[in-house]
Amino acid sequence: MHRVSVVKIVIPFLSFLFLLGPLPAQAKAYLPTAREMIRNSHYIALVNIDKPRELTVKGQHWEYKEVSPTRLEQSVKGDLPKEFKIHGFENFICAQCRFPEGRALVFLRKERQYYVGTAWGISCLPVDEKGQVAWFSNLDRRQSDGKVSLAKALAEIKETLASSPAPQ
Repeated sequence: MHRVSVVKIVIPFLSFLFLLGPLPAQAKAYLPTAREMIRNSHYIALVNIDKPRELTVKGQHWEYKEVSPTRLEQSVKGDLPKEFKIHGFENFICAQCRFPEGRALVFLRKERQYYVGTAWGISCLPVDEKGQVAWFSNLDRRQSDGKVSLAKALAEIKETLASSPAPQ
């Protein structure tokens, strides 16, 4: 009799666990602060980006599905060639770096032989026709929250780089 009551409890419990199934693992992209992005980028530059085109390449961690031909206007950190290609639109569904056509302030790193974004959606900050760029009211923010002159943004970047310890 005791054995029957245990079976009556165990079977429904195991059935419940089976129906519950494994819980999905939810990966989230780490979005650095503006200060971290500035410090951790291998390259920071003002560039002119041509229209992105589809081209899939395998990086170290992701596949990149777009390439944007780019011309260097001004280098702020790191040595970039006058013309290069930025790869973006990763196959990571939580976040991607997009590099649309136009003038932009970009934050890049090198993955294998590819130039790619450092900080997902904030890796490419477009500069508008008035010379304004999306920027951070505080460099400890993770999203831009206003626009400032390109000159002001560049000055804050240079000040942050000057006060930062060398990367390890």
